[in-house]
Amino acid sequence: MNREELSQFRQQVKENEDLSKELTGKFSEIKEALFCDDPKSRKNAALLLGDLSWMESEKQEVFRALYEAYDKEVVLYVRFAYLKAIHKMGISLPESVNQELEKRFQYLLREEVAVEEKKHIKEEMRWIMMLLDRGERAHTFKGIKKKVPLLLTVSKDHENYLLSELKRKGANPDDLRKTPFGVRVMTEDIAPILSSRIYDKIYFIVPIKRGSKLLVSNMEETIKESMLSHMLSMYLDGEGAIPFRVSVKLFKTDKDETHRMAEVFTNTIESLFPGRLFNAPGNYEIELFFAQRGDESFGMYLWFQDFKNPRFDYRNTKVATSMAPTKAATMLEMAYPYLQEGGFCLDPFCGTGTLLIERQMLKKPKETFGTDIYGVAISEAREATKSIGANINFINRDYFDFTFDGDFNEIITEFPDLFHKDKEEKEKFLKKFFSASAALTKKGAKIILLTNENGSIKQQIKRNPDVRLERELPFGGRRSLFIIERN
Repeated sequence: MNREELSQFRQQVKENEDLSKELTGKFSEIKEALFCDDPKSRKNAALLLGDLSWMESEKQEVFRALYEAYDKEVVLYVRFAYLKAIHKMGISLPESVNQELEKRFQYLLREEVAVEEKKHIKEEMRWIMMLLDRGERAHTFKGIKKKVPLLLTVSKDHENYLLSELKRKGANPDDLRKTPFGVRVMTEDIAPILSSRIYDKIYFIVPIKRGSKLLVSNMEETIKESMLSHMLSMYLDGEGAIPFRVSVKLFKTDKDETHRMAEVFTNTIESLFPGRLFNAPGNYEIELFFAQRGDESFGMYLWFQDFKNPRFDYRNTKVATSMAPTKAATMLEMAYPYLQEGGFCLDPFCGTGTLLIERQMLKKPKETFGTDIYGVAISEAREATKSIGANINFINRDYFDFTFDGDFNEIITEFPDLFHKDKEEKEKFLKKFFSASAALTKKGAKIILLTNENGSIKQQIKRNPDVRLERELPFGGRRSLFIIERN
C-alpha cells in the first residue's frame, strides 16, 4: 500500500466499521508499509493499524510488528505514531518493553536536540508516558489540611446568587469575594462549599511570587517561581508523571487566539516539568486553567480530577433535552424568595426531572409532579429519583391533557424552545399554557418560567386577567426568569 492509499483508508475507517473489519484481513500488506523507505507511509501505516478494530487474538501480532518498527525507526517525527497505535489497542505491555520504554524516556530527557526537533521528541515522550501509565489514575487527592484560596466558577452575572447560596449554607461572608471568573473563597472547611449546587468547577488558586504578574512575556519565569510544583506535591499522592490538560479564558473572546495561547501554555508547562507533567487532554488527572484579566495578566488555577464531589450523582444518564443541574440550581436560587414549602409543585415540561430533583433540595414541597410527552425522559427521571430516595410523581403525558384533583401552589419549568413555530403557533401555544396553568393553580400560586420568549410571555400576561407579572430576572443571553402570580 502506498502513502495515499493508507491516508485514504485512515479517513474512511473513522466512519465505516465494515471497512475497519475488512482491513484487518490485509494486515500483511499494511505491515509491509511499516518497513518501507517512505517515512510518511510508515507513519500512516502505524496510525492505520491503531485505528482498526482488532480481535484480542490478533493484538499481540500487531503489537510485535509495531514495536519492532518503532525500535528501528530513525525519523523523529514518525516514532510517536507506533506508540500511539499501540496505546489505542489497549493491551498490557510485557515488563521488558516497559523497562525499554523507561530507558528511552530517560535518554530523551537528557538528549540535546535542535529546536525544530524538540516538538517531535516531546510527542514521543508523551506517548511513552501514556503507555507506561496505561491511562489509569496513578494519583489520588490528599484533601485540604489548611485554609486555602479556591475559585468557584459560575456563569456570568450569576456570582451574586452563588454568594447568597454559600452564605445560606454556612460559609463565612468575610471569606467570600467576587472575581471576574466567579467567586473566590478562603476556606479550610470544605463542607459548605461542596454542598453548593450553583458553581461549575472548584479550582485551587495557584499563588505566584508576591508583586509579580503572570504575563505572556514572563510566562516561563513566573510559572517556575509559582507554588504550582509545591501544590502538586501537597495535594497528590502517587508515583509517575501526571497527565494534564490546559484551558485558557481570554479577556476578549477569540477562538483562534485562545487555541494558540493554550498551546503556548501547554508547551511551557511541559518544558518546565519534563517527566513530571505531560499533556494528555483526553485522559488527564489535573487541569491547569489560565484566565486573563483586564490588565492582560493571567490568573493560574488548578483542578484535580480526583477531587470528588457527589452532588449530582443522580445523573447516571441523560438525554439530549436534559437540563444541566447547575442551571437548575441557579434558576431555583434566583426564585428562592418565591418558593413555597409544603405545597403542591408541578413541572409541566420536566424532561429527565433535573429541575424537580434540585427543587427537593430547597423548601421541600408536600408533593411534586412532573409531566412530559417524551417517555424515555420520564423513565430516566424515575430512575434518578430512586437513586436519591426522592418521592416525585413523573407522568408520561402531554401537559395540556393533564388533570389533578386539587390545586397547585407552584408551577416551575424551563419553557420549551418555540423557535421552530411561527407567530400564530407561538401565540396559540402560550395561550393554551396559561389557560391550563390557571385551571391547575390556586389564587396566589407562583408560575416560575425560564424562557427566551420574553416579549411573547409579557404580551400573554398583559392579555390574561388570571395572572400578573411579579418580577422578571435576566438569566443570561436572551433568557429571563419570570415570576408570575396567579390572581
